[in-house]
Amino acid sequence: TLAWPPERNAPCWCGSGRKYKKCCGSPTDR
Repeated sequence: TLAWPPERNAPCWCGSGRKYKKCCGSPTDR
């Protein structure tokens, strides 16, 4: 199972290849 939420510096779980904090972890990017 995936840890939730992912660590901020971990690869984003959505598969974009970006880090979580720069992708789905960004509060301005829903």
